[in-house]
This record gives sequence, C-alpha cells and structure tokens, in this order.
Amino acid sequence: MTGAFPLMIFTGVIVSKIGDKTPLVKTFLGGGAIAVIFGSAALVAFRLLPEAPIAVMKNFMTGGGSYWLRGFQGGSLYRRPYHGRRHGRGSGPPG
Repeated sequence: MTGAFPLMIFTGVIVSKIGDKTPLVKTFLGGGAIAVIFGSAALVAFRLLPEAPIAVMKNFMTGGGSYWLRGFQGGSLYRRPYHGRRHGRGSGPPG
C-alpha cells in the first residue's frame, strides 16, 4: 500500500500536466482532470505500464485503499471555509 499511493500521485500529476498543456484537451474536454481519468485508464488498457505497478495499484484500490482516499476527499470538503451568501443578504449560513 505504501508504494501504490505515491505511484498513483506521480502518474496522475504527469498525465494532468499533459492534459493541461494539450490545447484540444484543455479547451474542449476540461484539461487535466479528464486527462487523468482517461489517460490512466489508457495506460492500463494498452499495457504501457509494467504489470507489477498495475497489480500494486489494483490491489490498493480493491483492498481498502479506496476507503482511505475517500476519507481524504471527504475531509478536504468538510474543511472548506464557508463565505456566506453572495447576494448581500447577510453573511450567516442559509436558512
């Protein structure tokens, strides 16, 4: 599990940078986020990565790693600051 997370981060950053620099992907498809989803899937489908890293990442995602990542995602959403309404009718929570 310790090797899979940095490997996925490294692969995602590289594919994201490629998606942000490619004009067609950036303009019409949304840039790096879409490139990470489809680029990572293409790396596995066309076997451009060796079999060992694919097995490590697959084991990480099916063996409980996805719950760990969901915890990070949920925690980052809950930590976002609340800035109130944008229409000028007070700054408190909606209600």
